[in-house]
Amino acid sequence: MPVSKKRNVSSMKSTEKKITVLILEDHSINLKLENIALLKAGFNVKTADNLERMKTILTHEKIDIVIMDYFFQKLKGIQEIKHLKQNNHNPNLRIIVWSIEHQNEIMDQAYFLGCDLYLVKPLPRPKLIQEIKKVAKVNYRKAERSPCKIGFILKNEDKIYKTIAIDISATGCHLLDLNKEINVSLEQVIICEFILPNTASLITCKGKVVRITEEGFGLKFLTLNEPDQQKITHFVNSNSLSIKSEHYYL
Repeated sequence: MPVSKKRNVSSMKSTEKKITVLILEDHSINLKLENIALLKAGFNVKTADNLERMKTILTHEKIDIVIMDYFFQKLKGIQEIKHLKQNNHNPNLRIIVWSIEHQNEIMDQAYFLGCDLYLVKPLPRPKLIQEIKKVAKVNYRKAERSPCKIGFILKNEDKIYKTIAIDISATGCHLLDLNKEINVSLEQVIICEFILPNTASLITCKGKVVRITEEGFGLKFLTLNEPDQQKITHFVNSNSLSIKSEHYYL
């Protein structure tokens, strides 16, 4: 029985993961205000006003986004960025640095030291929330990928569908389903078959639907063997080294 679009949206909301944010701020009033604002926006929030607590939280808890004032702990915080990324429970940890300073030299220094985004204060809270969500998408779903037009055959129980992948990486792809004929649901597992351009070998694996878009859906490969992963990686590297897709299927 076809799965309705309404159900897909509902399933997506129920499976969304809350983003955990760590705010680093010296001033207690600012820390409290930002904490309240991000809690109201639906984030999990942790706070720290010193380096010791910062390191304790990152050592024992999985944090998705760190928001750090540029001058936190008299510039000692920003010097710790690369160390923090290497010593925490989340390999995809992203760090946002913000400050009232807007000089290019300071922004360049923040990026040089490893921050993922530099924002200038004052910043409207809706804008801050929007930027956090953007960076969080990159955290979980960014991968080396290439735009493509690769034919896919999908098998679901006794049904077979043909579609096209519009981008691909060694970990997943984005498939077209403009008319919702395949009409998948989140977490659904299907079998897929495809042949990479300029190759002759058929790649077969299971994939899980992890994101639904207006154009189709993102599929995460579940049973792709290492040789096939290497073939896809070679294809991606040969076509584009820095493509960023809006579909984010990981």
